[in-house]
Amino acid sequence: MKGRTGARPPLAGSAAIPTLTNAKSPYQTPEEEQEAREAAAAVERVNSRWDVSFGFEVHTIRGLKKMRMRSGLALIVMLAMALGRIRQQHPEHVRSVVWSA
Repeated sequence: MKGRTGARPPLAGSAAIPTLTNAKSPYQTPEEEQEAREAAAAVERVNSRWDVSFGFEVHTIRGLKKMRMRSGLALIVMLAMALGRIRQQHPEHVRSVVWSA
């Protein structure tokens, strides 16, 4: 370890980091695991809509206060659009951002 700075323990054996391939799943049943995957997919769909449709992919906002305001407004717009579609008897278009009445 000559010439190195800092305290680092020597690697014994392989330098590969072990992976948790045989780790027990935190879900009790396959149905719970499927529900968790579906919930994660729903969150990713919302995040994608924020990025693409509301311009968060390329933003020029600086500051947490301004960013919270803009993201709050985007969420309000998404919910208002969904409510309007339900009131207009178009529940199949609730998730659509580009569909107009």
